[in-house]
Amino acid sequence: MSDPSAKTQLVIQQSKAWLEQVVLAYELCPFARKPYDLEQIRLIATPSRSLSELLQLVAEECQLLVTTPSDEIETSLIILESALVDFRDYWSFVGEVENQIYTTGLEGILQVASFHPNYLFGGSTAKDPANFTNRSPFPMLHLLREDSLSAALAHHKAPEQIPERNIALMREKGIQHWQQLLSSIKQTT
Repeated sequence: MSDPSAKTQLVIQQSKAWLEQVVLAYELCPFARKPYDLEQIRLIATPSRSLSELLQLVAEECQLLVTTPSDEIETSLIILESALVDFRDYWSFVGEVENQIYTTGLEGILQVASFHPNYLFGGSTAKDPANFTNRSPFPMLHLLREDSLSAALAHHKAPEQIPERNIALMREKGIQHWQQLLSSIKQTT
């Protein structure tokens, strides 16, 4: 991907805008600011629709993370430009990624967090603003280092309260706010 297409560049730009205007601006992840400011978050986008190619890309990113010092790359966001637009298909693929992490011996070293434009928590409805804690402009896989996450959680006053705080914020702002924000990000050119 040394010469990404114009579409790929736009997808990365819009995803970075989401990271800045949602995740960082609303402090949804209190641990994201430092690696963002230090430019240690790797954002890559792929136009691939092939599940086998996507799994291969995930494997390559996992290998990159475990062989690169965290002060160079702390975490990776794999952005799927046009694949897995159906949330159920995406969620099934997340399971395959988790299985791949397990079968390659990386469980306890890496984990995956999931984001999707139509993210839906189990037991919630599509109209629950809480779903926006994991809604993004494109389907994404966030590969995290377990040791970095553990260290960040150990230094946070009340890490168990992060999800509740985020859900309360989503509901306080309301679904229209989040829909408009994501829509404006998708119009970034």
